[in-house]
Amino acid sequence: MLLYSLARPELNLPSGYDFVDRREIEIQQPGATGLWDLLVDTQDGQLVFVPPGALGIDSEVMILPIPDMAFDDLLTAPEDSTLYTRDQPVSIETSSVYVLRTHEGPSRFGVPCVFWGKIQPTEIDLALETVQFIYDVSILCDDRGLVPED
Repeated sequence: MLLYSLARPELNLPSGYDFVDRREIEIQQPGATGLWDLLVDTQDGQLVFVPPGALGIDSEVMILPIPDMAFDDLLTAPEDSTLYTRDQPVSIETSSVYVLRTHEGPSRFGVPCVFWGKIQPTEIDLALETVQFIYDVSILCDDRGLVPED
């Protein structure tokens, strides 16, 4: 997946991602509302993930960087919610895996719930203000397991 920093001057570039529906989101203004989980922005010369709460938008989204962890080795989202960030940008590092709790969306049965996932940035280009990443999000309602279902 490739996202562009919100700081880029071009319009219509995907700078946000909706992990519930697994789709890129074009955000025209930082305060734009909608169903997205993270934006990419440039702050103090580095790329950051921005959860909705960092823009004053009421959301269930939380993110937690786990440094020096391999994507495949992260099997469960930590339970301690105080470890997660809800209202601050988080630096994007290729050496970290990020645990994410999504915004509320419908389960396979139409029940509103949140989902847990993990993100691994694979390439950061500061000159182009882009980030590429891989991710996996559970399809099970509020399940902290980060292992793909068989």
